[in-house]
Amino acid sequence: MSHILTHTAEYSLLSEGLILCRILEKVTIQPADIKENLEATLKLAAGKPYVALVDGRSECNVTREARELASRPESYELQLASAIVVTSVSNRLMGNFIIRFHKPPVPTKLFSDPDSALTWLKTYLKQNEISVSIK
Repeated sequence: MSHILTHTAEYSLLSEGLILCRILEKVTIQPADIKENLEATLKLAAGKPYVALVDGRSECNVTREARELASRPESYELQLASAIVVTSVSNRLMGNFIIRFHKPPVPTKLFSDPDSALTWLKTYLKQNEISVSIK
């Protein structure tokens, strides 16, 4: 299983330890979606540590309750780091708010382009001796 579609996101296993999350357009992410998305990532991770490359360039909303649930340590089971790609001012503001206010329990950083995000994530994979060969 290398691809999972949830109500709010599309998940792909790009390589062992590297999961791409593409947030769908014009969705509102609720607490139930956070749980469904965590289940999807854990299925793709297959019990192994992973990093998440989040394509956050879509237009979406995240409820306060969903942001709070997503910031809990149990929402980051096996996750080593998260890189969020944003290009709009509104998504950058939301990303910075989540990082600064909700303080994810794993290293989390915003990027303007996927290549820079991937380079940053690879350092966490290397630290955990996970080699990356993107499919």
